[in-house]
Amino acid sequence: MTRRKNKPKRQERLIWRVQYHKHHRAWSYSGFSEEVYFTTQRAAIDRARWKARQAWKHGRLAQVVVHRKDGRIRFENTYGQDPRRYKG
Repeated sequence: MTRRKNKPKRQERLIWRVQYHKHHRAWSYSGFSEEVYFTTQRAAIDRARWKARQAWKHGRLAQVVVHRKDGRIRFENTYGQDPRRYKG
């Protein structure tokens, strides 16, 4: 009988999303069971990045995903180890 090798546990990535809400006419960042509204996208991005950096400083993997007004992804930042890229 062969022995199973113990695989290291994968660390969970914390994700903050910045997106526009039409009914509130405001930008929000949401993640980790909180949602905060801002009048500008820049303010929401800055706050989400600050939260992600704080998580990264404490040893967690973090990611910020910024959406356009139409819902498409504008850009994303990762803090810590980047996720793997798979073909397909």
